[in-house]
Amino acid sequence: MSLKTPLTSQPQFTPPSTPATPDALDAYQATLGQLLLQPDAENALTSAEALSAFLENTATQVFSNETMPAEALAQVKHWLTQQPLNRLQQYRIMVRGNLNDTLKTIFPFSTTVLKTQWPQVFDRYLQAHPPQSYLLFECAAALPAYLATDSAAEPYPFLPELANIEYIEAKLLRAESRAETPESAQAPGEQRAESDTPAVRLTLNPVAQGIQCRWPVQGVVEAIKAEAPAAFFNAIKPEAACIWVFRDAQFKCRFFNVSPVIHAALILLQGAPTPVTLAQLTLQLTQLMQQANFKAHPPSEDDLAEALAPLQSAGLVITTLTR
Repeated sequence: MSLKTPLTSQPQFTPPSTPATPDALDAYQATLGQLLLQPDAENALTSAEALSAFLENTATQVFSNETMPAEALAQVKHWLTQQPLNRLQQYRIMVRGNLNDTLKTIFPFSTTVLKTQWPQVFDRYLQAHPPQSYLLFECAAALPAYLATDSAAEPYPFLPELANIEYIEAKLLRAESRAETPESAQAPGEQRAESDTPAVRLTLNPVAQGIQCRWPVQGVVEAIKAEAPAAFFNAIKPEAACIWVFRDAQFKCRFFNVSPVIHAALILLQGAPTPVTLAQLTLQLTQLMQQANFKAHPPSEDDLAEALAPLQSAGLVITTLTR
């Protein structure tokens, strides 16, 4: 990431002893990563001379970043190769760099929206939510809610929901549960349960989560991929959506935008202790919609089967056969 801070002709780079400039050290983090991967240099951190020599020899390659101003490049190289070694500070830099990289990996679209404001948001987030775990992934959990309070996110009210979906995706990819493969390609409702035939029963993919959103986050993601101008994100209007994120059998996360009625049906499936028949699900959904005063009419068994068919084909709804 480029360093945007204006610089004078004299070296003004300040070692990051405060949370002011962690982001400019991405390349430095890469240098230490190379250092630690070299078997013959595994004890190099105990020697200031060894570290300085390594940095001097690899600085040109590591910092060949055309997006970084030459002045900033010179100042960073000067600090890395000339300043005395402070082991605690080196460790701090590594941890901050790793955490910054982790957050940018988990929240690629949110950090893209924030652009040059991300380093400052990162600093404020660490001050508001100091890490409570040595697992960097867990340090990311509070970011979606935090973005609702940070001034840099005010022009983008959709940002907390976007970050929440990104975190859910990362969490599902790490989940220990295995995504099941449908045991039958038969669409829900195609076969009715009879006393002498197997019954088609439905359950939900165990690695799935549904979210009710007030903003069109899927459209935001597509706009980011298309490199839409900043003005586009300032003009986004609220648009309610029910989104389900799930991990398929190939360990890839997929997304489905469903109606409120199907969202309710999936929640029922998720809460069912055992697989249910389509008839049972239709009855439970009808009762729920009546109790919750849904504006829509409860679907028939055939209509529900048709609506669930693409979700079953994708692996969000799992079909099993039982007698």
